[in-house]
Amino acid sequence: MSNNVQRYLNMTVSIINLPFKIGAFMRILLDNPNGFFKKYRETFWESFAYMAAVVGIFATLNEMSIRAGFTNYVPKVGIAESLLVNFMGLVGGFFLLALIFSSVTLKKYGFKRGFIKSFFLLSYASTPVFMLGWVPFAVVKAIGLLWALFFVMIGIKMKLGYDYRKSFFLTMFVIATVYALILVSRNEILSVVPIYN
Repeated sequence: MSNNVQRYLNMTVSIINLPFKIGAFMRILLDNPNGFFKKYRETFWESFAYMAAVVGIFATLNEMSIRAGFTNYVPKVGIAESLLVNFMGLVGGFFLLALIFSSVTLKKYGFKRGFIKSFFLLSYASTPVFMLGWVPFAVVKAIGLLWALFFVMIGIKMKLGYDYRKSFFLTMFVIATVYALILVSRNEILSVVPIYN
């Protein structure tokens, strides 16, 4: 069997097993982030499937909180359209964030390897934001954001091999990039403080 066929079969099996792994990934990530980032090898398709699942859960819960009237925002489109736009916007923004962040690792790892490492790191480190970010209270969103930034910093140290000082500055770069994307796209979904009136 050729390497490409074997690789696609392994990828398919990994994606099929993903729902069973998500709980284990989250438990290990939340209990021992250092161990998680040391143990797991970065693969694009597993990271993408995990990120898509977590973003899907977030988009669904966010849509439910909006439709239940927990926010002042009232979508002008139906539930399916709003859910799809939120999901696609978050996935697209996530790819853009990973692409921008991978430019930091370009010299050390090259484009492809740097992008896969960045995507892996950001996929798993953003779990708290997506698990808590749908709650329409700024304090809860802030807790999720700080928790995720802590994971980003640990992930940068463990996966990219930078010291904590450089990890801190790269985490600040992630924050600046996310808020620049929010401002440019006028998307307040992940914003802790309302940007526009």
